Order: sequence, then structure tokens, then C-alpha cells
Amino acid sequence: MKKIISVMLFAFLGGILRASLANTLLVNLLGAFVLAFLAEIFIKKTYPEWLVVGVKTGFLGAFTTFSSFTVEFITKQNWLYLFASILGGFACALCGLYFARKVVK
Repeated sequence: MKKIISVMLFAFLGGILRASLANTLLVNLLGAFVLAFLAEIFIKKTYPEWLVVGVKTGFLGAFTTFSSFTVEFITKQNWLYLFASILGGFACALCGLYFARKVVK
């Protein structure tokens, strides 16, 4: 029950932040960086499971949006947007992982 409440509360916060930013590409790239960064931090240190699930699934799940990315690509058929999202997402995730490893040793 603690995890469910945590996901709900963090999803509320992630959704609010997502709604305040109008740029899907920026949101998804930032989300890829933050998720990779936090995943590495969460692996290296012990945090309560409710917090890890709340942040990763709730906050970042509500903040990033694969469905918006998909619809924007299909409706605009912008190949640059597609490649920027995919390659940029990988690059941001690698940077997040790199910085997390520098922070936590």
C-alpha cells in the first residue's frame, strides 16, 4: 500500500511538471538523463523501496511521455525529431549514468 501511495503522489508531481513544459523532446531527454542517473544512484545506495518506485515509476513515468512522442512523430512525420529523440535519449541516459558514477563511488 505504501508503494501505491508513493507512486500516486510522485506521479501527481511529475504530471504537473510535465504539463508546465510544452516541449516533449526536452521532457523526454531530461527524463532519460534523470532516470539513468537515479537508477545508478539507487543501485549503489540503499533507499526505501517505496521511494525508488515512487520516483522511477510515479514521477518519471508521469513526467516523460512515450505516447506524446509517438503521436508527434506520426502527425508531423519529422524524421529529425525521431532521431533526435532516440539518439538524444541514449546520449542523455549515458551521460546520466556517467555522472552518477562520478557522484557515487
